Parts: sequence; C-alpha cells; structure tokens
Amino acid sequence: MTVTRFTPSSKMFTDHQPLTLKLDNKETKNLTLEKLAALTVDPRCIVHVKEKANLCCSSCGNVPVCIICIYSKHKGHDLHDVTELAKGERELLKPKLAELNMYRAKLYELPKKVGIAAQTLKENIDEKTEKFMNQHKQQTHKIKEKLAKRTKERKRGILEIENRRKDENKQTSLNFEKELSQLKEKYDKIRERTENKYDKECEEFNVKCDEKDGAFLEKLRSLDVSFKNLTTANGLLAKPYEEELRQRSDYCDQIIKRYENFTATTTSVLASNDVWKDVQCIPDIRAACDTLIEEMKHDFPELKSLSDFKINQES
Repeated sequence: MTVTRFTPSSKMFTDHQPLTLKLDNKETKNLTLEKLAALTVDPRCIVHVKEKANLCCSSCGNVPVCIICIYSKHKGHDLHDVTELAKGERELLKPKLAELNMYRAKLYELPKKVGIAAQTLKENIDEKTEKFMNQHKQQTHKIKEKLAKRTKERKRGILEIENRRKDENKQTSLNFEKELSQLKEKYDKIRERTENKYDKECEEFNVKCDEKDGAFLEKLRSLDVSFKNLTTANGLLAKPYEEELRQRSDYCDQIIKRYENFTATTTSVLASNDVWKDVQCIPDIRAACDTLIEEMKHDFPELKSLSDFKINQES
C-alpha cells in the first residue's frame, strides 16, 4: 500500500512560522491519536507571541491573530471568531463521519470473507488431492486385475501345451515299445524333434505373453508418473492463490487499524471541546476521512476467484 504524505502549502506555512500546530509532517491517511497529542495548541498570535489571539484568520489556514495583526499583516483577510469557525468545522465533519460509519459493518465483515475464501481454497486442495489418490488406486487396481487374468491365461496355455506334450510322448513311448528293436534310433530322433518343437512353442508363447504384460506394466509406470505430476502441480498452483489471500488479509488489517485510529482521534478532538483544536485539526480529519472512505468502499470481487483453481488433467 502507498501512503500519501500530507505537505501543508497554505499561506499559514508560507507566510508564518508553524508555532500553533505542528502539522508539517502529518500523514493524512493515518491520523492517529498519538500524532494529535503531539500537536501544541496555543491561543496566542503566532507573530506577537505575547499577545492573546482575538480572531482566527481563514485566509492563512485558521491561524490565531491578535489585534495588532488584524490591522497590519492580516488586514483585509477573512477573519472569524474562533468559536463560530470551530462550530462550522464540526458541522462540515458530521456528514463525513456519518458516511464513514455507513461502511463500518462492511469493513469488519471483510476479514471473515477473506477467511472463508482461504478455507474454501484449502478444502478444494484437499478434495483434489483425494480425488487424484482415488483415481490412482482405481486405475492401478484395474491394471492389476488384467495382469492377474493374463497370468491365469498363461498358466492355462502352458498346461495345455504340457498336456499335449504328455499325450504325444505317451503315444511315442507306446510306438517305441512296440517297435523297440527296429525303430529305437528312429523314435529317439522323433522324441528329440518333439521336445524341440514344444520348447520353441513354449518360448514363443512366453514371448507373446511378455509383450502383452509389458504394455500393462508401462501403463502402471506412466500412471505413477502422472499422479506424481498432478500432486506437484496441485501444490504449486495453490501457492499464488494463498499468497494473494494473505495480502488481502494484511490489507484488511491495515484498513481496520487506520479506521480505529481515525475514530479514536476524531472522538478525542471532538470530546476536547477546544475551539482552537477544532479549527486546526478538523480540516485535516476531514481530509483523512475522504481517503479512508474510498478505501473502505472497496468490495474485493476477486475473493471468489481466489478460493479455487483449475488443473489440466490428462486422461
């Protein structure tokens, strides 16, 4: 937030020494009770310090002037009775204070809205994380079920091959026994060819199974990587939103503090019933009030958009 510095430029500060109220470095956006307490109020002429002030010169920034100055340095200026001028300043302040109080409830409601947005963001982060975990579990379970099915098919295929091997070997043995003497060499070669044939068939079948299983295993690895990336993106995307909400919360705290300081300061000035303090301080209070009202009017429509975010998720 940028704080505007108040630099008095009226003739009170260009033509006279600021002995009545020390407002040289006052910040109009943050008028505090401590700063007003430091101001000195002396109802004496700022030129002839031993002379009591009789009137107040509006042409020179409401400075107190004595009889001598009325007919010399302030001759022809806009002079007023300090009591009447103070009354006028108070009347000018009333509508400002009324307008300020119109936004008091809205101001104190703002931190609650920020807190709700922050809580909603946290809930959405948790919801997305849980959703990713559930998706990962479901997809992992499906692939494992398919792998289990493939394992059963493999066993069944091997069993069928082995049964056929067994049957053919049995038949070969019968033939071998029948023609043992004449065909021993022949059937030895047949047995060898049979073994080689089914060994090769088993090997080819295993290769096919490995190729199919490899695709499912690759999907599992890809799914794990995708889940990790989504979880990381979830945390990274949420950080800017959390930081924006933290800044909005800090800004609300600053406005509330300034409002409370302003209210305490204004109450103190009005309760003092000091006409000199009224004419010197109330114009500055009104100036600070205008700035504070504008900032209290701000609605912060972006809070709703900061409470959630989107993640592009690949299927």
